[in-house]
Amino acid sequence: MRSRWPRGGRIFTRLRISPEGRVVQCDIMRSFGDRNADDWTCALLRDRASFKPATDATGKPIAAWFGYVQSDREF
Repeated sequence: MRSRWPRGGRIFTRLRISPEGRVVQCDIMRSFGDRNADDWTCALLRDRASFKPATDATGKPIAAWFGYVQSDREF
C-alpha cells in the first residue's frame, strides 16, 4: 500500500474504543480523496489496533471516542 499512498497524504479518523480497548466504530472525518485508502485504513484499525481504554472516575473501563491520523510515514 505504501507505494500507492500519496506523499503527505493523511486520513483523519474518529474511533469509538470499547471498554475492552478494541475499535468498534471508525468514521472518516477528513480524507485525501481515495475511498479505497479510507476503507483500508478503517478495516486495518478495526482488525489490528488495540488501545488502553478510557476509565471513569472509579477506574472502570468505559467506551470513548479517540481521534487518529493515518499518514504515509506510518506504513
